[in-house]
Amino acid sequence: MRLSCIVLFLGSYHPVNENRNQRQKESIRDQLGFQMFNYFAANLGFYFPGWLAKQQTLSRGQLRKPTISLRPNHEIFLGEQLSIYCRIPHRGRKTFYLQKEGNQQALNMRVNWLNEGIFTIFSAQKTDVGKYWCGYCFATYDCSSVSDVLYLNLTEVAYPKPSISVNPSEVVTHGESVSIHCKKEGLQTANFTLQKNLYKLLDTYKTIETKMDENKFPMTKVEYKDAGIYRCRYCSQSESTFYQRCSNYSDQVYINVTGYWSSKPFIQLTPSEESSPGSNVTIECQGPYNGLTFLLLKSNQVTASKETGQGRNSAKFHLSRVTSGDAGNYTCHYYLEQMNFSGQCQVTLWSCF
Repeated sequence: MRLSCIVLFLGSYHPVNENRNQRQKESIRDQLGFQMFNYFAANLGFYFPGWLAKQQTLSRGQLRKPTISLRPNHEIFLGEQLSIYCRIPHRGRKTFYLQKEGNQQALNMRVNWLNEGIFTIFSAQKTDVGKYWCGYCFATYDCSSVSDVLYLNLTEVAYPKPSISVNPSEVVTHGESVSIHCKKEGLQTANFTLQKNLYKLLDTYKTIETKMDENKFPMTKVEYKDAGIYRCRYCSQSESTFYQRCSNYSDQVYINVTGYWSSKPFIQLTPSEESSPGSNVTIECQGPYNGLTFLLLKSNQVTASKETGQGRNSAKFHLSRVTSGDAGNYTCHYYLEQMNFSGQCQVTLWSCF
């Protein structure tokens, strides 16, 4: 009899029994859950996507479509946990559903009183990539239009990280040229990617000749906005739009664009006398303004960066238990985030080792 009631509820609608049918709907939903309801309905000849499309057509213009988003919102790697959020501006008892392109039935459902449904993938796999959208339905089975499309892309780390270098130097004067070199391993044809400040994608280059194992990113007539932290990686050519196999990211390099600021920074070594191996040493850089960012370079290669903070115009770089490998010429540069100018001076450290 229970099964007959389900068939009657799904297959027909009688205005005379509207209240009774409504109670049956709510009872079925609450007892079986929306997923079980979807399963039984499909096996009894009730095609959920078709019914949902009909409800969306009837409700279109009445219910605001939800927004869909992904967390984390950065690049997703193979095996990483992620969550897809489906949000609406108002609360109330509703059912959120998530669908993926190519699937006939809704992947997952969440019934709650909140203004969002959260769908979690605990270990992202290649089969999870693709296009997603979501929607919601109220207890009366009035449903919204679907959200915009969310693209789920996945990256597999499959190759060793490349080496990265700067030519001629990480310190370049405004208006001059510099190039960043990225060298791969173990892959013939690859797409090289250079990133600035770890998040902003700058450009992508593809090697044409399979024997090329290095790619050059030229920067001509550099401006102050070109200063920053860079890293690179390479990826193989993929047949899938949503899935790629790449290397780890390279180490970081620092591009420091200098100007012709007249006031050089003050640099000081503590202790000032010759240091012995195993001792602790501090290099202090001081500039003409508060809120500066200092870079410490050894042989024109950036070794450390530090902001002075509010109300301070100096930064200290601590070297613990120094060895003969720490000996050399150190240069101190500074710049203001808003103005991007810098100056320099030089100190020779432990030249008598």
